[in-house]
Amino acid sequence: MKTMELRIRKQSESAMKVAEFLESNSMVKKVVYPGLKSFPQKELADRQHLNGLHGGMLWFEVEGGSDNGRKLMNTVRRPWTLAENLGI
Repeated sequence: MKTMELRIRKQSESAMKVAEFLESNSMVKKVVYPGLKSFPQKELADRQHLNGLHGGMLWFEVEGGSDNGRKLMNTVRRPWTLAENLGI
């Protein structure tokens, strides 16, 4: 608990950097992360997430659909989990 605030802050900062990188990539069709200006409910997320910390989870779609998404996930080292449905 002593380091939880620091860990959440770092997770959020890292997720934002990843989201911005993905959003600027021409091979990425869509990025969903509450910290991005393009997030449909950005204003609500900013009100509800304390200190602009939007967490460490995001999702994205690559150009070319599921087949290209699987190819991507099969070629990169995974510090994450492929989640086909996050309840959205």
